[in-house]
Amino acid sequence: MNGIEKKIGLFGFYLFALCLWLSSSIAYVGFGLIICSFGLQIPSNWSRIRTDPVILLFVLFLLFLLIQTFCLQDSQTSVFEFKEAWDWISLWLFFTVAWCIRGEERHVFRCLILAVIGCYLRLAHNVFFEVGWDHFVHKLHSERYGFFFSFNEAGHFSAVILFGFLLFLPRLLEDSGNGVKYFFKILLWITGFGLALQILLHSGSRTAWLAFAMISTIFLPWIYLIGKGRFRLFRLHKTRLLLVIVICLSTIGLLLVNARLVERRLKSVIRHDVETITDLLSLNLKNIPFQNLDKKPVRSSIARRIILLYYGGLLLSERPWLGYGTEVDLQKLISAKSGNKKISKRNHLHNGFLIVLLRFGLIGGSIFFLAGLYLLHGLIQAYRSEKLSRDLFLFLLGALLITAMTGLTGFRWTHMGFRFFWLLLAGMAYTRWMFVR
Repeated sequence: MNGIEKKIGLFGFYLFALCLWLSSSIAYVGFGLIICSFGLQIPSNWSRIRTDPVILLFVLFLLFLLIQTFCLQDSQTSVFEFKEAWDWISLWLFFTVAWCIRGEERHVFRCLILAVIGCYLRLAHNVFFEVGWDHFVHKLHSERYGFFFSFNEAGHFSAVILFGFLLFLPRLLEDSGNGVKYFFKILLWITGFGLALQILLHSGSRTAWLAFAMISTIFLPWIYLIGKGRFRLFRLHKTRLLLVIVICLSTIGLLLVNARLVERRLKSVIRHDVETITDLLSLNLKNIPFQNLDKKPVRSSIARRIILLYYGGLLLSERPWLGYGTEVDLQKLISAKSGNKKISKRNHLHNGFLIVLLRFGLIGGSIFFLAGLYLLHGLIQAYRSEKLSRDLFLFLLGALLITAMTGLTGFRWTHMGFRFFWLLLAGMAYTRWMFVR
């Protein structure tokens, strides 16, 4: 019976990975199978499950949420709504995904391939059956285009996908395969790489651009230049070396084609942001309108985020330990307390870490961040114990860091698309440590 339960979980995992971006309703079915599989295996694996640190932190968070709910309702600060709470609770369930993978790299690699295939199938469906080819081409000539994502989602997800394509290229090139099968592998890689780069450039997400550039600059040399297993470019067969040259030329071509788009995106904001950065370095904050935000326009996106961070910090100081719960509209609350009406029109506070602290205070926020730190610790320890291949380790670590960096300037953590992405990424990152420690 236990074997059937594992197969159900693995089928759900593959279905979830394929439909992550392709179909949210089917992805829910896949995730439901994952949870059912995990639940059915609890009795026979109770000794392992009850001592898992992430699961213990999850139970602790549920207890905190219960205490917070009573306290907030007693003080009439907030009411409890299960839907809003579930958006946060579900972020913890990556351990169920990790359990289905059971620490096996082959499942992780299949999952990555399925997720990318699902993403591009969704893109093809969007282009040919929803918006139409002519409208799609017109959108490509606009300043920013998120394809079927929001701008920031497109930047974040494409940065992770593009990073993965670059990181796993040596694995593909050093494959001993040849013939038609190898040709199609290369063709799919070039097509996927080009699409990911185009989506990243067209998203106009400067945070995603910066995160991708920083993480790639730090991590890619570990694969291509450093260490015992470094990629030996000039020892490749001449056909594969020619392929590398074609890829480089294609990349340069895409960058040149999109140069004006990138220039327009940066030029419109860079002057004001540079002024703000200069003021920050000189500790001169008089040009940032903290008090009269409604009367003075703020053109610098960095300055706007600093203002939101400032007022968020003031709000946190009023309820530092338990926070404001999952139901309160934080922007309207800040606007009412500060008198700045512009803040109430914001969709969020543009900083996921600040929002976690405001929602759950220092106590609940600490539980969240401890789980994140343990996730990173487990990933690093799995690699150090030589239980994880280097390119996969670097991809998972880099993807987590790109996700954290985009969370510093935006907030999508409770959106369905991000939650699915997070469950898959964190589950893959945690699974090896869950089964080898």
